[in-house]
Amino acid sequence: MIFIVNTPFATASKGRGCPSCGKKATDIWIATMMARLPDVPFQHGTFTMPDALWPLFENNRWLLGHLFALAADN
Repeated sequence: MIFIVNTPFATASKGRGCPSCGKKATDIWIATMMARLPDVPFQHGTFTMPDALWPLFENNRWLLGHLFALAADN
């Protein structure tokens, strides 16, 4: 067991949990995602529909794609 008392030291663990290494990796990931994703005025959209409509889409799954396209356009 090693004890260090009143001695400043720096370590580079290269782990995600490390405050120093993890922050650097997070910043790099954010920059990569920002370059890859389109520049849009929103971050997240949610589309919901009543439970009564689900039986219609269970038997006609192809309609679901059209429904989401309509929701995205409006």
